[in-house]
Amino acid sequence: MKAMFCALLLLAVFSAKAQPTQVIIIRPLQNFFLDDRVKVDDPHYCRVISKRSDFIKTFGIAKTGTNKVELPDFTKDNVIMLALPASEKDVYLTYTNAIKAGDFIEVYCKINKSRAPLTYTQQHVVLGIIPKYTGLHTIRFYDQRRHLLKAVKVN
Repeated sequence: MKAMFCALLLLAVFSAKAQPTQVIIIRPLQNFFLDDRVKVDDPHYCRVISKRSDFIKTFGIAKTGTNKVELPDFTKDNVIMLALPASEKDVYLTYTNAIKAGDFIEVYCKINKSRAPLTYTQQHVVLGIIPKYTGLHTIRFYDQRRHLLKAVKVN
């Protein structure tokens, strides 16, 4: 009986399949700013925006005379956002890479904070566009040291 149980246990362990992974291209999204009504109290405020109406409520357009601003196509794309609380420090935020495995995506971010103070308060936010996937449930945001910042459910 013990031998049969051990054999079944080994069979279950070795027959489990690893999730296939896929590298995701994150397209930068620029020329938008976080609306003042959005409160960023969390040290790492992460969001996934899948609807145009939610995007318009969350961001304003930073339009100048020379740039062309287009909204993402929410029929095929999601917008990912990482924001830090406003501060008098210069902060550089960027997405480095993303990987899809099964029903989740891991997004890796780089956060560089300057030690030199600014003479004004600055809101820190980075946006990216990723494709929508059927069956996608969660997007996990990690920092450059691979520490989990936040796991966000996808609607």
